[in-house]
Amino acid sequence: MSEIITCEQNNKMPKNLIESLNFNQGGIGRHRCVLCAYQNGIKDGESKALDFTNEDEIEECQHGRKALKSSIKIIHINQKPTQGRHKCAICAYNLGYEIGVGDRENDFDEFNEDENEDESPIYDITTFGTSADVRTIYNRLSKNKYYIPSFQRDYVWKVPQASKLIESLVMGLPIPSIFMAKDEGKDENYYIIDGQQRLKSIEKFYNGEFALESVAKKLYGLDFNGKTYNELEEKLKDRIDEYAIQLIIIKQDKPDDNNDSIYKIFERINTEGTKLLPQEIRASSYHGKFNELLSELANKQKWIDFIQMKNTRKSHEELILRFFALYFDLENYKSPMKHFLNVYMSKNRHLKYNQKQDIENIFEKTINICSQFLTKEDICLIGSNRVNTQLLDSILVGIAKNIDNQKLVNSGYIKNKLDDLKANIEKEDYKQREYWESRNSKTEFVKGRCEITIQLFGE
Repeated sequence: MSEIITCEQNNKMPKNLIESLNFNQGGIGRHRCVLCAYQNGIKDGESKALDFTNEDEIEECQHGRKALKSSIKIIHINQKPTQGRHKCAICAYNLGYEIGVGDRENDFDEFNEDENEDESPIYDITTFGTSADVRTIYNRLSKNKYYIPSFQRDYVWKVPQASKLIESLVMGLPIPSIFMAKDEGKDENYYIIDGQQRLKSIEKFYNGEFALESVAKKLYGLDFNGKTYNELEEKLKDRIDEYAIQLIIIKQDKPDDNNDSIYKIFERINTEGTKLLPQEIRASSYHGKFNELLSELANKQKWIDFIQMKNTRKSHEELILRFFALYFDLENYKSPMKHFLNVYMSKNRHLKYNQKQDIENIFEKTINICSQFLTKEDICLIGSNRVNTQLLDSILVGIAKNIDNQKLVNSGYIKNKLDDLKANIEKEDYKQREYWESRNSKTEFVKGRCEITIQLFGE
């Protein structure tokens, strides 16, 4: 399988295919690289901006993706409708499949279901302002009282930018407020929503990690440029220490049984660089013992041997989260899946010891059976070599709900049941086939497929 290359516009294409192309793409508009040009339909050797209105040239699929008709006609990808979310050659082509192969960088059907099924939740949010001096803020950072989510931790400011911030503090100039949210369950802890670059600059300056540059040589007649915090005169240190920064605190009042609005806020500020996947945001929004347990279980060797796919960007943690949420809370499932998982993880982020034991126990028993009697082929639909997430979560829930059924450990019992189920899914007249072949997280589909496997493995 050729290595998949991703460009700065987040387009993907096999490396060997890109290297075989020769585009003259200098200054033709927004398509500045071979990969973008190829995916957006610019022909080999041409130097033009693509005109998407030319219907003879471009074909658009139901998912809004576009490709040259001439290119699509020569693609032969095993994309039967029952194999997951990629239901057409255009989607497969745009998402990086090699011609005639069907391999991508992940070996599973991605599980970002259509999340537009039900009405979005409405939040009651309270915001209030307060302030803290810079020395207090630094002390809280040092004690991890302010939590900066992992996807915000990259420090990108250059020394001149950070120096200008420090100069503003000394001069008494206003700086933007810091936005934060209360970390429920920990009285003095807060998430940093916006302002991480300023806070990290303050922390680094106090720690002596940079000396001031590109600022005034002297302030108040005292040497300033080129100094670290410890090298400054006391008067300048006091100006920095005592500067009051405005803090805007955000608190979710309703719904009062979860903290899902924090996920939504993080999701909306996640606009730069590589777009984060839902589980990556959850890991930051709901960090705690449950998140740590998900990572621990995702690294269990029996799970790895069973699933046989690379853990890309917390994909394994999300699969395990889906299993737990549907196993423990199936009767309360309501689409969209993303919101359901957010709420479940939010409610359980601070696990008690007995909860942790229950979760570990059902996981271990279920995966022991799966790893003993199933292979990767069993969790793929017929004709596919990619793990079907809808099939996987229903299998795990079905087995777990019948964990005391002695028939589960009979050789061939589970496999034969699954073979019959997958054969039914292939039939055009099977009324429930869309429960497994659709990305739709509709309540009927998710509950329906789990109820079928619960009954299947209980017989």
